[in-house]
Amino acid sequence: MTGAVGVIGADAPRQIILAAGALPLRLFGSWSPQAGALPAGTGEEALELLGAVDAPAATLLAQLLGGEHDHLAGVILCNDSAATLRLFYVLRMLSARGRLSIPVHLLDAPASGESAPGTAAARQRFVAAQYARLVGFLESVTGVRADRRRLQEAAEQEEALGRALQQMRARRRQGSCSGTAAAAAYRAAARQPVEQALAVIEAAGADQAGADGTLPGVRTYLTGSEDPEGSIISLLEERGALVIGEDHDGGDSSWLGEAAYGAEVEEIVWALAGRHADRAPRAARASSRSRAQHLGRELHAASVEQVLSLVRLYDEAPLWDAAAQQEQAAQQGVAWAMVSGIRPGQERTAAEQALAEARGIREASHV
Repeated sequence: MTGAVGVIGADAPRQIILAAGALPLRLFGSWSPQAGALPAGTGEEALELLGAVDAPAATLLAQLLGGEHDHLAGVILCNDSAATLRLFYVLRMLSARGRLSIPVHLLDAPASGESAPGTAAARQRFVAAQYARLVGFLESVTGVRADRRRLQEAAEQEEALGRALQQMRARRRQGSCSGTAAAAAYRAAARQPVEQALAVIEAAGADQAGADGTLPGVRTYLTGSEDPEGSIISLLEERGALVIGEDHDGGDSSWLGEAAYGAEVEEIVWALAGRHADRAPRAARASSRSRAQHLGRELHAASVEQVLSLVRLYDEAPLWDAAAQQEQAAQQGVAWAMVSGIRPGQERTAAEQALAEARGIREASHV
């Protein structure tokens, strides 16, 4: 490895980054940064530059301004939300002014969504072209050529990661792995070398379950805003929930462990673009209908008792899906509760409110 490349967003194929000789290091930001956790003055400047924006994006900009990520060979920003796109434009401006020394690259890889008939091939061609540009960017910042041999070696590493994550998800749905442990495993997979990440993933849930092999708690599915640090999941589980799944791109909907093979680099890039089209729908990139259908499949597979949607202030995308998701939950007899407009520092109160509302719905349904 020549170093690490930061990734903001969830659309960058790790296989390509690994093949270019770099460690993919997912940068998550924070739901609610603690006072004094950011370099002096950077938080205020980040908010001034970005305006009204989702808290994790502001945290990331503050960290970059403060030099926390100066060790990175480059940063890839995925155009998967308005906040990340705005962050890219600000970073490009700062780079032009000499304020940022890290090369930045925008990866625009649209999700498949519910495309009009006949447009899938055109979309795949566009995404493949974006991935080809990504290869060029990575080779320029690492000095390592992502050739077919290196892409194959990276594919084998990613497949090992994918198998371990699949087994962990199965343990989680069975109730023998907590959401807190799963969140830590996903962060390890997104930020650590594969060998180290595998150890964390394989240990997730070990010695947690009781005599019957399961953990106590109300089986809960989490939607709404991303939980970048796993802090919301921990808050919920401290209060009696067992979070057995979520639709966040840092968790169950993350793009980890995916790989493709081919005789040429172009063939591998094309195959990865096709796999991208089959990913789980995410709030800022998919229709409410596809999001509700995905939730329905998840509820059926995991025997969920309640769905909680916690939505941060300035993160509007999950609100668009709320009505359709709530209807889907009602059809399956699952309690639904949502708290929106959550400001930094309010997450504990919001979690308690959502749990109380869901508990009231569950109790009323049993009267």
